[in-house]
Amino acid sequence: MTSWFWHRAGDSIGAFDSTLALGPTLRNITKPLFQDFTLQGRMVGLLLRICRILLALLLYSVISIFWLILYTAWIGIPIIATFALVSVFRS
Repeated sequence: MTSWFWHRAGDSIGAFDSTLALGPTLRNITKPLFQDFTLQGRMVGLLLRICRILLALLLYSVISIFWLILYTAWIGIPIIATFALVSVFRS
């Protein structure tokens, strides 16, 4: 079950990666957008790429934390149920 869980987590992060394209954005951070080689074009391109990188990292962090919390809950439910049953049968 754990393998399936992490596979789904990877799929959800991969879906965002195909949208946000963090790798290509990092590779092309110094290249101007739309081949606009003017100073303004380079500045705007750099600013937009930095914002896109920060947004992607924020979304990846939120998604990763969500899946980690979900996994912890998934693992914790049987442990909590076991302790609850033990405490019921002890009293």
